Amino acid sequence: MSKMHDELIQNNFKLLQFNYTISLNKYKGFTRTGIQYLKKEAIEYISHVDSVLQKNNVILNENLCEIVIIQHPKKIKTIPKFEDKELYFLKQKRQDLDNINKVLLDALQLKKNDINNINKLYKNDNQIIKISIYLGKEIENGGIDLYYKFLDSNDINHYVKNLT
Repeated sequence: MSKMHDELIQNNFKLLQFNYTISLNKYKGFTRTGIQYLKKEAIEYISHVDSVLQKNNVILNENLCEIVIIQHPKKIKTIPKFEDKELYFLKQKRQDLDNINKVLLDALQLKKNDINNINKLYKNDNQIIKISIYLGKEIENGGIDLYYKFLDSNDINHYVKNLT
């Protein structure tokens, strides 16, 4: 894996890998009366996230956490003739970094109707006190590496002392 991966694992981060997320445009909809609902694609993606959490034995945690997200866009089939093959994926049409994260971070959160589901990462995404987002190398079908670490009192004290 990468140098960043090694550093994160060495710093007690755990890794979860997910399919590339759906767009925010496919996430929520509104009825004619203005009631918000999750679209079919959102329900399917949340189900995928839940299965990854369950497979990795992730249990709901109420501690503050730090998250690092590395987004891997889908591999480009054809690259224009005069483009740099190594860097073209940076220019390709892909979702905005922030667009992807909203869907994933919401899917990791406990919902009101999930009361008995212990396979969520956190109770509320306001437990995240630091998040870093990177664009990673392109891969065949795209994907997301999510590193997370729940913080203990030493981590939190260090964080608070270094607030700017």
